[in-house]
Amino acid sequence: MRALGYEEYKGRWLSPQEAEKARQRDLKKQAATEWSQRVRALARQLTSSHASAREQAERKLLEISDPAAFPAVASLLDDSHPEVRWLALQLVRRRHIKEAAPMLAERVLYEPITSLRDVCRANLLDMRNDEAVKVLIKGLKNSNMTVSHRATRALGELKEMSAVPYLIRCLHEFFLVPVTAEDEELSSVPGGLDATSGPAAVTRSFDPRGPRRDRLREGVWVKEGEPRGDLKRVMRPNVDAIEALQAITGEDFGDDAAAWQEWWESEGKEQLQPAQEENAPPGQTP
Repeated sequence: MRALGYEEYKGRWLSPQEAEKARQRDLKKQAATEWSQRVRALARQLTSSHASAREQAERKLLEISDPAAFPAVASLLDDSHPEVRWLALQLVRRRHIKEAAPMLAERVLYEPITSLRDVCRANLLDMRNDEAVKVLIKGLKNSNMTVSHRATRALGELKEMSAVPYLIRCLHEFFLVPVTAEDEELSSVPGGLDATSGPAAVTRSFDPRGPRRDRLREGVWVKEGEPRGDLKRVMRPNVDAIEALQAITGEDFGDDAAAWQEWWESEGKEQLQPAQEENAPPGQTP
């Protein structure tokens, strides 16, 4: 094989070009592994009880400029210590680390500290990519009201056209509210209240742990074992979804899902960029 111009690399015979690519790939992996260890060690040092150690770790982290270290830096956005996440955000913005975009989107949805979440959102506006958009679109389906609304607002700020079909599906929300005396009277009239549909459906045995169709994204959640009365489902417009659609499209059809869908089919999906088409639901691309 050597006589034919091939060279052996890690037990395989490769052409010179293939061998060089393999060597470069392994060098990158080795560098990434070494940086991961160093970055994690510095992150631990950031939480030291000694001020001098913390200052030294901060200085060393902010000096990082090697692209091989960027994945390790991005991973710090998910660290359990707020001070580590805060420094990681500064470095992500300073070095414009695009690999961090999906993690930024995750933090926009789940970061508990408002100031950090706002910085994540600002960074995401500058370095969004398709993977980050997919994270936010997935967030729309989250059963937690707070998370789904954060995803809605972020997609509106990004003016992400591929999110329009998903936002149309979010135009109305169901809330669980206590059943009133008037509702009890209506429920005794045939057709007065439908237990499975309609704007005010009585749910007498609602179980938050039950089938997914009963996991209402919005509502009054009752703790296990806590006494409770009958609850009803009430459908209301999702203001965040309406505002996001307006910001993305420049149109205003309120909470009229049919009108939004008609606009999408006739005009909206034609405005999708090639890269955005991958994020649109099946059957929604031109």
